[in-house]
Amino acid sequence: MMQLSTTAQVEIIWYITNLNLDNTYSIRAVAQDVTGNETSSEGYHNCMIKFEGGLNYIFDNCNYSGSVRRGIRR
Repeated sequence: MMQLSTTAQVEIIWYITNLNLDNTYSIRAVAQDVTGNETSSEGYHNCMIKFEGGLNYIFDNCNYSGSVRRGIRR
């Protein structure tokens, strides 16, 4: 769970598609609060993804679309 404000807790949900042999993926992330309401989706395309120490979200050399912020849960 990641706290975005003093009153709301949300869960980040990742949808991973288009797995390629060069270890790139197309992924989409939505934030969902405890009542099930979701934000609009934010897409990340052809991202190199490393999983270290569990699900630490590390995006390297990422070309993305939409208004997304880098460095989520580093």
